[in-house]
Amino acid sequence: MLFRSDIAKNDFESMIYKLKDFLNEDENHKYVDEAQRLIYLEQLSEMEDWLYDEGADMNYTVYNNKAKNLTDDYNRYNRFKTEHSYR
Repeated sequence: MLFRSDIAKNDFESMIYKLKDFLNEDENHKYVDEAQRLIYLEQLSEMEDWLYDEGADMNYTVYNNKAKNLTDDYNRYNRFKTEHSYR
């Protein structure tokens, strides 16, 4: 069970960085409202802090749910970018 939690934790951490990279990329700023982008970046930093502090020993389900939420957000932003790049 520990192995499964480690994988889920790694997936969650990876999505934090993936979203941070997307939101910090200059070319993506036009796809996300500036105020919303800054708030989300702050939330991602808080998630990262949580992951290394009180969230360090959570179970698979906690990490998996958090990673899924971030993945959904990333996919939504990326889909919006793709849709607008074809216009």
